[in-house]
Amino acid sequence: MMDDIKLLQDRIEGLKGRRDELRKDQSAFIKAQGMDEEALKLQNEAERYKLTAQKCKGIIAELIAKKTVAVRSTADAFSARMAAVLPEGKAIFTIDDDGNVFLGWQRADGQTIPYAGLSGGEKVTFDAALVASLKANVIIVEAAELDAEHLEAALEKYGEAEGVQVLVSTCYPPATVPQGWEVIRV
Repeated sequence: MMDDIKLLQDRIEGLKGRRDELRKDQSAFIKAQGMDEEALKLQNEAERYKLTAQKCKGIIAELIAKKTVAVRSTADAFSARMAAVLPEGKAIFTIDDDGNVFLGWQRADGQTIPYAGLSGGEKVTFDAALVASLKANVIIVEAAELDAEHLEAALEKYGEAEGVQVLVSTCYPPATVPQGWEVIRV
């Protein structure tokens, strides 16, 4: 009989241990269920953020497109104002989406030269066109580096600029003086 009591006590202790394990498992399952609910909430929140991010990306894309159009139209207008003063070719002014600026001169032969690559005489002419495009009222040109042909062509173009007074300093007078210009020798 003692053995039976001992056996029953061992079984009771075993059942109590099993009960405690099941309670731990139950607690873990309840926690897991709560975690599943929290994970579902977080997934839904992530989806809302994803939709918001997509909307923001769309807005940003629209703003970038508007900026591109505005920059392009401004650069085109700037180039056109410069072309009105350049004796030949056209000014190239671009700003890409990363904000990189290119300023150069496309010569009559079609070759495009960045500003840094222009010769001294080309820079004189280009700089005057640049100043005119910025709507200056007075342009002072130091034209010693221009040969006679380019000087005369530049004077013709400068003379066409409306509302601008152009003072040209050179070490030799032009062979012909465009109408409306006054030569002062010092």
